[in-house]
Amino acid sequence: KGQMDLRELSMKLNSTWEEYAKKQSEQKVILEFDIGHLAMRGLSNESRFYDSLMIISQSVEIDSLDFHVSKDKNRPMPAQVVKKDFSNMLEALSFPVEIDSLNIKNSKITYSEIESGKTKAGVITLTDVNGLILNVSSIEAVEKENSLLIAIKAIFDGSGKLNLNVTENYFERKWIADLTLEAMDMKHLNQTVNHLAGIAIETGEIQKLHMKMEATATSSDNHFLMQYKDLKMELLNTEDHK
Repeated sequence: KGQMDLRELSMKLNSTWEEYAKKQSEQKVILEFDIGHLAMRGLSNESRFYDSLMIISQSVEIDSLDFHVSKDKNRPMPAQVVKKDFSNMLEALSFPVEIDSLNIKNSKITYSEIESGKTKAGVITLTDVNGLILNVSSIEAVEKENSLLIAIKAIFDGSGKLNLNVTENYFERKWIADLTLEAMDMKHLNQTVNHLAGIAIETGEIQKLHMKMEATATSSDNHFLMQYKDLKMELLNTEDHK
């Protein structure tokens, strides 16, 4: 079995994502990332990295990932497509992949979205992201044997303690997601809700939020519970003034 270590990987635009989005003919999800260290262990001899790409590995560790996902909803909508679940997204990859365990450490994920008619983005941040993903595969024979398992911990918008657990049966296209968020100062949500929802949070604390989702390709069953206290909000006008 082989191994590979890569450091200081990057994929970035030459401009800001906002400038790039304005030049697009339709709405697109814009991705950028930096990776401090990528380590592959137990690489199969079948893996390829030259004329074509195939990754078959016992384990992959990603340390210090800084991942940005952005969208400008002022651009025209593309033709409607069915939204993809986790396994569909893996199968959409242009190369085969089979990873027994994917470990993510010391990472950050940022989602930015400009609502239609707005000029400024609402932002969601996940910091201190650490997690384990098991049975990552786009190979049908492997998918029939094992389910995709995801366990992630992070800090949500600089305050709340987030835990996410997902199980997806590749073959039956069924998945269950369980998310909890605890001990969050709701004022930290202003970076998200000021521009996306047109509100400003003055005070508030999320004591516990729990969301459970069970879904197939054609249906879903969702449950949501939030315990909070001392919530005070104000509406913003179009110039984001109270």
